Amino acid sequence: MDDLFDAVEALEVSPAQDAHEQGTAVGRSQGFVEGRHAGIQTGFSLGMEIGFYLSSIEQWTAQRPDICSTKRFQAHADKLKAAVDRIQRLSAGDETLDAALSDMRTAYTMVCNVLKIKQPFRMQETESSLSF
Repeated sequence: MDDLFDAVEALEVSPAQDAHEQGTAVGRSQGFVEGRHAGIQTGFSLGMEIGFYLSSIEQWTAQRPDICSTKRFQAHADKLKAAVDRIQRLSAGDETLDAALSDMRTAYTMVCNVLKIKQPFRMQETESSLSF
């Protein structure tokens, strides 16, 4: 009689274990894919932000060499460029990334303050209200 019950139990347990193993494998695979997509989106957004900051510095320097040649502007612009350089050298998952991003954004804000520009970085496309 034990053999009959063992056989019935094996019929119930075996498919459940197989389903669990298959589900785990599929979940891992989908998790990697979703993680990869999230990483690509985050990296792209960060690249856009860095590009915005650096191109802003270049544009302002070309448009207003009188203000941009001051020591105060140069000091903050150099801090911004150094923060960008530090971010570009970090590897994925580095614990200092948040601090480096904060330094970069603070330096950008300080450059805007020197130029008396009230235009924070925005990820969505907007019409520029940039003026001197």
